[in-house]
Amino acid sequence: MNWSFAIVNNRLAEIFFDEKTKKIFAHCYVDRKNYKTKQEQKTITEDIKKVRITWRNKKYIIIKPQVNKRAVKKIKAKKENRP
Repeated sequence: MNWSFAIVNNRLAEIFFDEKTKKIFAHCYVDRKNYKTKQEQKTITEDIKKVRITWRNKKYIIIKPQVNKRAVKKIKAKKENRP
């Protein structure tokens, strides 16, 4: 069983899941201020960009994370300008 940070019902949470079956077993809400080191903060930032989850009626629904359209346009423009 693995765990990761994610946004569950618009709150930061730790989720516990199995990679093989891709099933989420549980989650628990946490406060970001409880994680103080730079490594922990970096991990939280990276993980919450990957997945958003809704938990309702005892079921987990994975939602695609929101994409910043301006950032995507800037990245595409930089790639086109490369020699």
